[in-house]
Amino acid sequence: MLSLSKSFSRTLLLNMSMLVALAIGLLGSLWIFQEYANFDRQAEAMRAVQLKSRKAQLKTQVENVVDCIRIRRAQTEDMLRADIKARVIEAHALASHIYSTYKDKKSSEEMQSMVREALRALRFHNGKGYYFAISLDGIDQLFPDSHGLEGKNVLDVQDTEGRYVFRDMIKLVQKQGEGFYAYTWTKPQREGNDFKKVSFVQYLAPFNWLIGAGLYLDDLEEEIKHEVLDRITEMSFGRDGYIFAGQWDGLSLAGFGKGQNLLTGGDPDLARVARELIDLAKEGGGYIYYVMPDIDGQRRALKTSYVMGIDDWQWYVGAGEYLDDIEKSLEEDRQAMVTRMWENIAVTLILLVCLLIISFVITRRISNKTKNNFSTLSSFFHKAAFESHQLDSTTLEFVEFQQLAESANRMVTERNRVMGELRENERRYRSLFDSASDAIIISQNNICIDCNQQALKMFAC
Repeated sequence: MLSLSKSFSRTLLLNMSMLVALAIGLLGSLWIFQEYANFDRQAEAMRAVQLKSRKAQLKTQVENVVDCIRIRRAQTEDMLRADIKARVIEAHALASHIYSTYKDKKSSEEMQSMVREALRALRFHNGKGYYFAISLDGIDQLFPDSHGLEGKNVLDVQDTEGRYVFRDMIKLVQKQGEGFYAYTWTKPQREGNDFKKVSFVQYLAPFNWLIGAGLYLDDLEEEIKHEVLDRITEMSFGRDGYIFAGQWDGLSLAGFGKGQNLLTGGDPDLARVARELIDLAKEGGGYIYYVMPDIDGQRRALKTSYVMGIDDWQWYVGAGEYLDDIEKSLEEDRQAMVTRMWENIAVTLILLVCLLIISFVITRRISNKTKNNFSTLSSFFHKAAFESHQLDSTTLEFVEFQQLAESANRMVTERNRVMGELRENERRYRSLFDSASDAIIISQNNICIDCNQQALKMFAC
């Protein structure tokens, strides 16, 4: 009976332990699978979101630089236009003052000569700015940059784009009194006659002249370019994002390869990237993906850049950023997830051990109660074999054993009833057997085993 109890206990404990372990194992496996699946989905979504964010940031950085260039050009040109207008107004005031002072003392030719010489020596804009004067009949009165034109008719002089410069200026002051005029012209200390220039002219009534002064747009552009490149060189964003710029002929102005011609430098990978950047800038701008060539300490890794073109300057301006840090970030997240999973697995194992201990205690308790119930039933059956004995079912723990005890009690009751009937029948038989008037002898193998009273009297048994 002890062996049966132990076997039942071990079976119960083993089954419960296996059930708990299986349940936790299945739930844990499902949880791990879901964690990996969720992470893969989240990683893909995060990769797309980060890439979109990086691209948007690159585009914003480049657009900010290009907008800054446009605004700076507009502001600077406006400032310089205002400056030359102010200078012409000052020259006009000077000439008017000379006229009003000497009109009754000197001839018109003498006053005109005084005005010419007063203005001839005045220079501005680093010596590149000067005053000029034209009479409305087309005779050049003052031209410090080209003395050979003074005193000559310049109505037929054209710029490199076919404009009749002085005719247009005369028409302008005749119609409006003053105004700005754009054309191409020669430049002090420089060869050529195709430098873009903007002049402000104003009518000087006492002499029937126009007085003007101009600014060279290429000087303005050069100043802005230097400012822009200085600013670009100092700009950075994100982890390793930066702004770069270059010319369409391949010369790098800022960023990687600065000062080198990327198209002709001898590195085919670098030339291919530069060509794609330039072509994209010429087409209006866009994104490009490439593996960064080995240059200026740049690491050879996947990058994306956004580039835009500045057509007037034949420049490309772009912003680039490495993409491998996205994968590094995701890998860090993956490692953090794995660490969390191992921590959760450790917690799960601890929980499993605790549940196994609890199940062992519960199973042990159930086993002991079962053993006690079996002992009670065994003792009952042992007593019931020799005496009429009833078992109190309420002393048993489990309903099943109580039902078994009640069945055993009914069996004992039935046995007692049958035994009572059997004894009654035996008593009646003995009474009839003994009181019979005839001699009755019961023998077996010629041996007398029983006889009634009459037989005793007859045979003196």
